[in-house]
Amino acid sequence: MAGNNTNTSLSLTYTPFTLHVSSPQNNDPIYGNQVTVSGHFSGASNAGVSVNGIAASMNGVNFTAANVPLVSGTNTLLVTGTRADDGKVQTQQLNVFSYAPSIAITAPLNGATFTGNSALVTGTFTGLVAAVTVNGVTATLSGNNFSASVPLVFGNNTLVATATTAAAVTVIRLSATQTVNVTSSAPSIAIASPTANATLNTATVTVSGTFNGPSNTSITVNGVAAKRQHTFSATVPVRYGANTLTATLDTGATTVSTAVAVIGTLQSINITAPVANATIAASSVTVSGTFPSTGATVSVNGVAATITGNTTPR
Repeated sequence: MAGNNTNTSLSLTYTPFTLHVSSPQNNDPIYGNQVTVSGHFSGASNAGVSVNGIAASMNGVNFTAANVPLVSGTNTLLVTGTRADDGKVQTQQLNVFSYAPSIAITAPLNGATFTGNSALVTGTFTGLVAAVTVNGVTATLSGNNFSASVPLVFGNNTLVATATTAAAVTVIRLSATQTVNVTSSAPSIAIASPTANATLNTATVTVSGTFNGPSNTSITVNGVAAKRQHTFSATVPVRYGANTLTATLDTGATTVSTAVAVIGTLQSINITAPVANATIAASSVTVSGTFPSTGATVSVNGVAATITGNTTPR
């Protein structure tokens, strides 16, 4: 009895799973500290894609990974795709060069406390940096290190270090910043008005300014107690000629002062004799006193006085 043989054939088509990155290209320059990576895949109807661990958004077979972080210099971008139906993994790797600078403050540490009114801020930077500033103060650069002495005010201070590239090198100007917060226990005071070397044709002047200090702070200007809130003011005498206006802040533990020089132009005269309400048993009296200027004439009740130096006897 003859047997029956049945032959069965199966045809399989293998479609390889591949990734295609369209942007950026290998070794592209990137003028920033992040990049958007986009492309598509083939050999699958559904897949997940990530770039350096950042999940890409999917639109059919197209993918986009936005805001992938970069460091200054050469960066490797690893694009990883996983096919949904069988878990097949495919990767593609490319390099890009970021011109974005980076900066780090190494000292002082965040939360540091100072007893003075300035801080030496030091740190490091990378990239094609042309300048570093800390709170607007230009830092000294040495290799990839920077340092700057920065003024502090009483209480909380924010130190912001900014590294900036040269526009000619990077096509567009780039910058990077880092911030730390520190505290200063040193009080400070500054006279805002009058300005240095002002000419004052008045017998008094209101001196005003700003200060930083604890709640028990007292302020005087040439010995006159000042009114204070967020600012201070005090009305003090001005004599003819050169005057120095000194504002003094006293916390009880610390005293700091600041001063401006001004010129008084208001003439004045002072009778030293006889004293007020004196009784004179005579038909005339010698009146004497002082005045501040030279080259002046003085009269008493219309009688010309004799001038001796800055004294007027009559």
